[in-house]
Amino acid sequence: MTKTWEVLQEIQPIAVRMLQNSINKNRIAHAYLFEGPKGTGKMDMSIQLAKRIFCLEPDGVDPCLQCINCKRIESGNHPDVFYIHPDGLSIKKHQIQALQE
Repeated sequence: MTKTWEVLQEIQPIAVRMLQNSINKNRIAHAYLFEGPKGTGKMDMSIQLAKRIFCLEPDGVDPCLQCINCKRIESGNHPDVFYIHPDGLSIKKHQIQALQE
């Protein structure tokens, strides 16, 4: 189970505040890049944001965690959410090209 905004706030307070402000103002960017050392909450932050964006019954900045979209994202089975992991030490050009196709 991915972490909630409250838990992520302890790890990345500035990033959480920025994302929550974007959600509150209905000004979510078309793309976000989460980068940093291992263990800094990148994956959990991105999954939480995806759940909130696709959630059918959000509660403020929080996703409901019960709708079909929240459950599919949590299980890694949502057709519009893609995970790109480094091929070796970095993400390669062909990985981005495959995503674009």
